[in-house]
Amino acid sequence: MELINQKLSISPSRLRSLAIKKNQRKLLDETIIRIRLGMT
Repeated sequence: MELINQKLSISPSRLRSLAIKKNQRKLLDETIIRIRLGMT
């Protein structure tokens, strides 16, 4: 049972970290676009 619980707890954390990375990239892209729009 402990091994199963560890596997279940590992996968959601990985998915969460991947989602956080994607969100960070999206935020970076948005800020870059805003900076470019502000410069022009």
